[in-house]
Amino acid sequence: MPATMVFAALAAMWSTAAAATAIDRVAAALSRGACTQAATEAERAQASAHDDAALAAVLALRTRVALDCLRPQAPGLDDWLARERELRTRADGADSPAVAEVELQRLRREQQLDHLDDAFASANALDRRAATSGWPPALRARIAVRIASISNQRADPTTALEAADRAGRLAAEAGDEATRVAALEDRGFALARMRRGDAASTLAEAVPLAAKHFGANSREYAEALRLHGQGARMIGDFGTAIERFEQSLAILRAQPEPDRRAIANTLLNLGQARKLSGDGNGAAAAYEAALAAEAKDPDLQRPTRAATLHALANLERDRGHPQRAVELYAQAEPAFERKFGADSVLLAQVYNNHGNAEANLGRYDAANALYQRAVDIARKRGSVDPGDYLPLANLAMVQTWQGRYAEAEKGFREALAHQKTSSVGSETSTLFAYMGLAASLWGQRRFDDAMEAAVAAEQVREAALRLAASHLGEKQSVDLQEYLRPSLDLVVAIAAASGSPAHLERAWQSSMSARDAVTSIQVQRLAAARKAGDARTTTLWHDWREASAAAARAELGHGDAAEARAELERAERALAMATPLAASLGARAPTFADVRHALPGGESLVLFTQTRLRGASDFAKDAVEQRSPDLYAFLLPTRDGDVRARKLGTLERIAAAVDAWDAALADRDVALATVIERGRAVRKAIWQPLHDAGAGDHWLVLPTAALYRAPWGALPDDDRWLTERGFRAHVLNHERELLAEAAPTAPPRLLAIVDPMLASTALPEAARRCASGLSALPGARSEGVELDAMWRAHFGSAARSTLLVGGDATEARMRSAIATADIAHFGTHGVGLAGDCAAATDALALRGASLSFDAPLKADTPALAPVALLLAPGVASDSDDDGLLSAEEIAALDLSHMRWAVLAACSTASGATRRYEGPFGLARAFRLAGARTVLTSLWSVDDAATAEWSRTLYLARIERGLGTADALADAQRSLIAARRARGDSTHPYYWAAFTATGDWR
Repeated sequence: MPATMVFAALAAMWSTAAAATAIDRVAAALSRGACTQAATEAERAQASAHDDAALAAVLALRTRVALDCLRPQAPGLDDWLARERELRTRADGADSPAVAEVELQRLRREQQLDHLDDAFASANALDRRAATSGWPPALRARIAVRIASISNQRADPTTALEAADRAGRLAAEAGDEATRVAALEDRGFALARMRRGDAASTLAEAVPLAAKHFGANSREYAEALRLHGQGARMIGDFGTAIERFEQSLAILRAQPEPDRRAIANTLLNLGQARKLSGDGNGAAAAYEAALAAEAKDPDLQRPTRAATLHALANLERDRGHPQRAVELYAQAEPAFERKFGADSVLLAQVYNNHGNAEANLGRYDAANALYQRAVDIARKRGSVDPGDYLPLANLAMVQTWQGRYAEAEKGFREALAHQKTSSVGSETSTLFAYMGLAASLWGQRRFDDAMEAAVAAEQVREAALRLAASHLGEKQSVDLQEYLRPSLDLVVAIAAASGSPAHLERAWQSSMSARDAVTSIQVQRLAAARKAGDARTTTLWHDWREASAAAARAELGHGDAAEARAELERAERALAMATPLAASLGARAPTFADVRHALPGGESLVLFTQTRLRGASDFAKDAVEQRSPDLYAFLLPTRDGDVRARKLGTLERIAAAVDAWDAALADRDVALATVIERGRAVRKAIWQPLHDAGAGDHWLVLPTAALYRAPWGALPDDDRWLTERGFRAHVLNHERELLAEAAPTAPPRLLAIVDPMLASTALPEAARRCASGLSALPGARSEGVELDAMWRAHFGSAARSTLLVGGDATEARMRSAIATADIAHFGTHGVGLAGDCAAATDALALRGASLSFDAPLKADTPALAPVALLLAPGVASDSDDDGLLSAEEIAALDLSHMRWAVLAACSTASGATRRYEGPFGLARAFRLAGARTVLTSLWSVDDAATAEWSRTLYLARIERGLGTADALADAQRSLIAARRARGDSTHPYYWAAFTATGDWR
């Protein structure tokens, strides 16, 4: 019986004022989680019980305290139950509701002691008596909910669901809200065990009811939150799961007597959600905290420690440490067997995961034996949980590795039959089985069927990402995107092996759907938040902006970076949960037919993609996941041509060649002979195979990895450069840009922010000495003045140009002016992360500084990766006018009207590159804000050379009306010609630094 109803019933049976006061004190203590105080108060109350009715009531009270506080072995509990039953039988008869209440508490104790079979049998016997005894609906509801709870614990969701539904109906009839909450929780948990998509919504329904009935600080509310988190995790809504688990933990930790066991269990759940969302470090931290909490109050009745060891083993296996995982599984298995029995489906899940680790170690016989034990248990128990049949797919996986493709096909199809009802985001979704089926069909060279299965797998992966991203922040979404099984690798590999143009088109279509998914969701989410008019979203938007600014400054050395990132994650998640589901956000990929039709005449479309799979038996192999992927180029040479593919080599080798060439380009002191030699290696490896395959002289490129840093026009061409023969390449963020409407033709409004007055007060204290070395930028100032004059002369209206120079180039004035600008030109310093002050003090004519901050470089981040642009500090004390314009602050702007954003500072194209989303840095921030095209620099640029480049670029764009790609190429050729005529060096350092992404027109 729920606590509030118990206390009301006890008060009715035991009416003395002193007794009623004692009951109130016990109820108040339990509601606060003060179990010791509640037990003490109940013991004191027994001393004032002077008749049989009062004694029975106080014994019931003491039993209730013990069981509510999960102390089924409390000394004297057996005696209390026996004595109370004797008193109730004497007063009301053996078949009375009062005696049934005692039996119900005895069942509850047996359940807590894990005597599940005995408890289940007794509960059903009591239920049969209830059906013929005329007991009140509230009592019958509590009996039914106990059956549901025991059945869930026995991993029998079918029985649990039926009993929970019956309990819910009876509780509604009786007006028993507390039992209704329990019924919803048991119903939702049963649905979750069945991997049903409606589990989370059922558990969500219980949350507000629990808060209303038990209170927002109660353990019951914390449990309702935890269970909702479990349901959300099981369907793949990891953001909601993490949010609920953290809310539950906050309540549990605030109790006067924190329940360490409940805390440990909730931390375990949090770790599982973080692991599945791709946050391995967060998962490990939660698991370790769970073990620490459990150690303070060992859980003798619940398998928290064993479950946490199992979870840690899974994490170690995911991290590529299968031997350590095997050791942890070996510790967990005996505990699971003792707790649940040798034929438990929960033990079978441990066997299955243990088998995966053995398979990773190449011990296939041991793996198969564990898989088979797990399957046998599921079949013996008649399990309806799709997860219990995952071993079928794993047995087929080993057969695939052994080249037994026809046998493997049968196994994967049987697994799919069990998993067809699973949510796309569930651990038991059809993703793995579809991938395995595709590999087994590929091994049989049934390419049409293999492609169908691989595309189906990729569609499941994309749907799972959209579901999870609904309630995750950007970083978490990207982590999940790269954690999910790489089904796109399989699509690409099968298409490449087939060589069929139709298969290559389907692979390209799948690639379009996979790439840019998180970015497109973030673009629309931020746009929706900017325009939201309701108070709640406005507050969350403000919180996100504040957290973003704080995280940016922490990255530059102001404050605790870890805490700032954690706060940003919370703010992002809250904002995500307040905006529309990601399933309805994100621009859907166009069809390949749409792209083909939209490809301009004279353009070749080039997609660079990668896969680690070289044959069907590579599927799901741990060793394959560790090797460098192969780089492929997919080419659509003309609108009417066939798609063709070229394997270019390993990505590691190609990236090394591009990086070596890029390093030579970025250093004006490197001999031209070296630049040319390295450029020829890149040309031979990448450009020549595509040229030979039919690519023309105008490319629209969709890069990957290091190829984002390739200035194609700077490839050598005999004694000149490729751009001089009329070649040009333009980078698209995504193929959908081919279908976007052209920018308005009205005269554009210019905002030029150049040579701002700098003040080191905007920077972290540790970096101010570096900032003192930053020089003024006379070249940037002159280019700004020339641009302003060009606009006035060409468009005839000073109102179409705004020039902010020196002390006027503040962040606040920029924010005001950029709201109506169509073109924004930044001629300033870019601030990045590096190891010392060399760039600031040794190269005063450069537009950038590599400042010495505490934050470390990421492994895949170039030496200077700007995270902010420096402007003049304003008068405001907040981050909106501190002179440090971070990428996070840029993303918060509304630049949906902006045609061009020109970042004429050092290395503004730099940033860590993610496989599906491309580079993360300043250019992406402008894109998130809505800018159509962003022009950035690949290396630290010379102030005077950049001013000359800007002049020629805008002349081509404004005076001659050229599109972005043609204007950029024309500016390069003009600079080369001018430098050659003057006898200056034609080193690409001076003319090839800038690249454009986005709209090519």
